Amino acid sequence: MSQTEDGKPLPLSLRVVPDTSVIVEGILSRKIDSKELVPEEVIIHEAVMAELESQANKNRETGYAGLEEVKRIRELGESPGPERAGFKVSFKGSRPTDFEIRYAKAGEIDSLIRKLAIDENATLITADKVQSLVAESKGLSVILFEYEQEENPFVLEKYFCEGVLSVFLREGFPVKILKGKPGDSRREDVSEPIDRESMKALAKGIIDEANSRTDSVVEIDRKGFALAQFKDFRVVISRPPLSDVYEISCHRVSKAFSFQEYGLVEEQVKHICEEAKGVLIAGVPGCGKTSLVSSLVNHLHSSGRLVKTAEASRDAPIDKGVSRYSDSQSSNTDLLELLLQGRPDVVLLDDLKSGEDFRLFSDLRFSGVRVLGVLDAGSLQDALWKTVSRLGAENALSCIDTIVLMDQGVPSIIAVLRWTCCQDNKLGGDGSPPGSAIKVIAESIPCRKKLLEASFASENLLFMK
Repeated sequence: MSQTEDGKPLPLSLRVVPDTSVIVEGILSRKIDSKELVPEEVIIHEAVMAELESQANKNRETGYAGLEEVKRIRELGESPGPERAGFKVSFKGSRPTDFEIRYAKAGEIDSLIRKLAIDENATLITADKVQSLVAESKGLSVILFEYEQEENPFVLEKYFCEGVLSVFLREGFPVKILKGKPGDSRREDVSEPIDRESMKALAKGIIDEANSRTDSVVEIDRKGFALAQFKDFRVVISRPPLSDVYEISCHRVSKAFSFQEYGLVEEQVKHICEEAKGVLIAGVPGCGKTSLVSSLVNHLHSSGRLVKTAEASRDAPIDKGVSRYSDSQSSNTDLLELLLQGRPDVVLLDDLKSGEDFRLFSDLRFSGVRVLGVLDAGSLQDALWKTVSRLGAENALSCIDTIVLMDQGVPSIIAVLRWTCCQDNKLGGDGSPPGSAIKVIAESIPCRKKLLEASFASENLLFMK
């Protein structure tokens, strides 16, 4: 039997004002349908409708879920059952101002809902503990229905049998699984095609589950795109208008290897763990970069170094003692300040893509911090060109001294970079004098074999061999 905050049984019949939290979670209709709550009237503030409309316009599942819940509440009120009386559903209050919408997360919308409950002499119903405490402190009648969390297996976990790395779902197509190991895998169909309604329901269920579980978090929820991190899985959801149809991909967190399992020779280990200051770990997607990075970070942490990470999805199996920050929740300026104030020995920057990501790498290096960076690149040349094109040769020469290239789960190349400034006759043309160039030579460890030689000028690649 549900109770109010003070432990008393729910009144049999009352006028209620639900807030956005209890609407989005679908709790109110369930309580009414099960006759745990028997309202005379459900009063919905126009601010709730405006907030749900705004979320739905941004293609967020919470907006659609909330609007569907309002529709269900109206249907319950207008269609009484044999053991359930009907009730009135009304919409009152004014739509929120731009200021109130902008500061909804600061409590402006909640304040409007509480005021309506006071004006209507009604009972506030919420699933938000803070809203409940504020209302109770102001003397309002309030019922708190905390979200009923069920510790069930993750909804997509059923697809992850032995050897499955990833699961891919696309509207109108069968579910595909990726089996094998990094660099040696195959795709298989495992179900019948999935329709749009099933994909929408699955996407909403994943976001709801991530919001309710203590071992999960919704990293990003934007128009057309969401990223959720569960304990052992990373889920990416794309939806129209960003994508042509609904798509969901789920990837199992990489297995945590010990650094010793990679079989590196002593000179390679010493260079990466002690001598190198700016390390790039490169390779194609799915080649095992995350596994290597995890083992390296855990090795450095267990060796007594203070290690911090800035990651997009925080899906790597990294020790609990390592501080991990989300680069999707802050600007690079704030992230730089936060990392430097923590005085780390080593910082891991996962998924270097944009110029801002590479500038964060260089800012940390110029501050004297050792940095590990992860980027997608198909070869040593690609990794070098990508770095120089983002940073410029002048900055790259001061920031990057090592590149580790991954292939099929193991380091295929560990290259130390030697940078020099020189005069290059290739820069002169049509009788013009030669110009200055920055030359880099990549040598393998431990045999010191030359792997690559390149010259750069004015941040442009001149030649590479």
